[in-house]
Amino acid sequence: MNIAVIGAGTWGRNLVRNFYEIKEVNLKICCDLNEVILGKIREKYPFIKITTDY
Repeated sequence: MNIAVIGAGTWGRNLVRNFYEIKEVNLKICCDLNEVILGKIREKYPFIKITTDY
C-alpha cells in the first residue's frame, strides 16, 4: 500500500515512524510547510520524498 503523510508535526512524525515499520506499506511522500521538520524527516528517512507543496 502506498502512503502519503500530510502534516509532519508531532503526530505526523509518529505516523511516519509507524508506517516505516510496516513491511506492507510504501511510505512515498511527506508534506509539511515547515522545512525544518521536513529536514528532520529526511535525515531519518532519506528515501521518502518530501515537499512543502500540498
